[in-house]
Order: sequence, then C-alpha cells, then structure tokens
Amino acid sequence: MLKRKLLAFSELLQDKLGVAKNKYKRERAAAEYIMISRPTAGRTWLRVMIGNVMKQLSGMDAALDDINAINLYYIHQLCPNLPSIKPVHELNIFEDEEFCKQKKVLLMTRDPRDHIISYWQKKHRAQSIKEQSTDFSWYLRNNPRFEQMIKLYEFWSNNKHLPKEFAIVRYEDLLVDTYSELERVCHFFGLKPTREMLEYSIELASFRNMKKMDNIGVSHKVRQGRSGFYKEVLPDEDLEFIEQQLSQRLDPSYGYSYFTQRDGTN
Repeated sequence: MLKRKLLAFSELLQDKLGVAKNKYKRERAAAEYIMISRPTAGRTWLRVMIGNVMKQLSGMDAALDDINAINLYYIHQLCPNLPSIKPVHELNIFEDEEFCKQKKVLLMTRDPRDHIISYWQKKHRAQSIKEQSTDFSWYLRNNPRFEQMIKLYEFWSNNKHLPKEFAIVRYEDLLVDTYSELERVCHFFGLKPTREMLEYSIELASFRNMKKMDNIGVSHKVRQGRSGFYKEVLPDEDLEFIEQQLSQRLDPSYGYSYFTQRDGTN
C-alpha cells in the first residue's frame, strides 16, 4: 500500500513539473514486453484479461482490488516479480532496429475489413456506413488509418526475426477460443495462471461485465466486437478496393482470406 502511494505521489509530482509526457516513453523503453496493435483491434479486452491474471498472481490481491486491470505496466511497478508489459499503438518506434532487438513483441491483429469499420464507428458513432456510404468511401481512401494498418502488418511479416521473441494473437481467434488463446498469450509473457485464474479473468472481461464498468464511468472503450461484420455493411466497391490492397500486400500467414462472397462465405 505504501509503495502504491509513493508511485501515485511520484506521478502527481511529474504532472506538476510538466514531465508526465515522458512517462510513456520511459515505460516503453524499460518494458521487457511490447504489446502492439492499431486502435480498435480488440486490445482493450485482451489487456483487461491479462491484467486480471496478473492481479491474481500478484499475491497481494487486496491491495490491487481497486486497480484498473488495463494498467499492465502499473501492476508490474507494484509487483516487480510480474512481467513488465507496455501496450503501444505507434508505428515509428519499430524503425529503430536496436529497440526491436531488445524487446519481446506480441502483435495483435484483426481482419482489416472489420477493423476499418470499427475505426469508422469510433469516429461516427451516430452514423451507419449504409447511410453514409459516400463519406465512408472517402474516409477509406483518404484517411491514413487504413494505410497505417497495412504498413504495420507488412513491417512485421518482414521483421518478425528482429525481437528476442515474437508472437501473434488474432482477435478472431480470441473470439472463437478465448481460453486457449489467453493461456497462450499469458505463457508468452511468462505468466503461469491456473485454469481457475484464466476462467475468472475471462468472466471479468466478458462483454457484459465490461459494459457494466463502462456504464459506471470506468471506461474500457467497450464496443460490440464481431467477426465478419463487414459482409453486412461494406458497399461492393469499397470491399473490392480493400481486398485488392490486402491480396497484393498482406502476407497469407496472417490467415485472412481476401475473396469475399456475398452469400456469407469467404
């Protein structure tokens, strides 16, 4: 408890001194593990599950009860025996080859067709693609989000040999078999949870419970994530544009097939 108070005081002091903006960079540099994705790839859900595993493994659950499970690096600071994990979104840090070589990297991916819709919905919550198809078409072709997503996947298909260790978790696989995928990710991070710990963490991070937390002001950026949603809403010309880009530029090892049939198969 004293350690927590000291950490909180330190962060408050940094805020007052105007140096808090460097906190993120310091944590990123110090972390053993980097967890990278683009926004809206489902990373918040995964972080909450991992955070709850870490809290159970900490041996000091009572002291961590009110700690937001999303704060993986902070949990490590309170319990240094747990791994130091820093989630990031940005692309340019991996231009530094030496940085890559020092880290163990987990890449979280999501089908780019669903992913770009999730980007759109985050920005235009009150609109639908069917109602705003012209705006979405412009967004798809002119907003950098789609290109950034492709570049991230391109980079790692060519450079997965750089980090000390490298692994991929797909959002779609988490949806299908949450238990097995969470267990695999935890083992990558050096965590050895019991079956009960994993099941409890999955339940805490269920859509139902996350939505409850969102409703009481503990924001976890909860959205109804589904796989294959793009088939219902993407206009034909936009789907063709996306799949042409992806079939030419994305490594098949990511496991996404880019030839959609409108009967619901792909």
